[in-house]
Order: sequence, then structure tokens, then C-alpha cells
Amino acid sequence: EPLPSLDLESVRGVDQYDGIKMATVNIAGYGDLKVAVAHGGEQLNEIAQGVIDGDEEFEGLGFIEVMCCPGGCIGGGGQPPCGGDADTLATRAQGLYTLDSADRDERVSHHNAGVAELYATILGGAPNSHEAHHLLHTHFEDRSGSVDQPEAE
Repeated sequence: EPLPSLDLESVRGVDQYDGIKMATVNIAGYGDLKVAVAHGGEQLNEIAQGVIDGDEEFEGLGFIEVMCCPGGCIGGGGQPPCGGDADTLATRAQGLYTLDSADRDERVSHHNAGVAELYATILGGAPNSHEAHHLLHTHFEDRSGSVDQPEAE
């Protein structure tokens, strides 16, 4: 089914780029999913510690996005320096939102011509083909037993 919206406006923006934003989004066929965006390592640590400690604020958190740069990629190393200026970051963000709304088909993989060409020429013609599975999927291998574990206090 087509997604009703790709824009999670409740956690987007740079007005609090140095903090934590949280929201609950409804995923069709799944239900509500509690999400958080951490703008920096200190905020990620705060979320992780809150989850570990069982803080009510972070109870049921199902997804965390980490923005390593102020405001995410709009303030990142590939951008002209702005010193974290909130007005500049907000202007950059608005430009990206405008581009995203104009190119909606490019944002949805099954409507993206480049992705379709990739499947047609390299990935076996369709999602979940043998070639696509071999090249795009991975698996988890538990290696925790091969690492020295710290002794309990």
C-alpha cells in the first residue's frame, strides 16, 4: 500500500537540534511505534541510559535515529560551515523539505527510475530475487562468546 506520508514532521526541524525529539507514529498494519531523534552522542547516551534504567519517558521506544551533526546532515561536514547558526540550519532544512515535496516519486523506491534500472540490470529483475537477496541482505552471527567479557563486580 502507498504510504500516506513520508514526512515525520513531529521529529523534524532544527529548533531543538541540540536535544531529543520524540513522537509516536502509526505504521499501517503494525500499529503505533514510539520513535526518538537524538542530536548528538550526549543525547543518545541520555536515551540509552533512560532505556536501561526503565525511565517512563523512554518506555516502549522502538526506534532511535542519531544525528551526529547539529541539525543532522544539513549541518554536517559536507555542507558549508555555518557554526551551528540556527537560522542558517533552518533555511537549509526548508530548502530540503521543498525539494523533497517536489520529487516525491524519487523518494519512494518502487517509483524511483534509478532503483528500477538497478533491479533490471544487476539485481535479477525484481525485489527478493536471488541476486538481490545475495547482494543486499546480510545475517547476524552471534560472536559474543568470542570476546572476553568483563568480570561482574
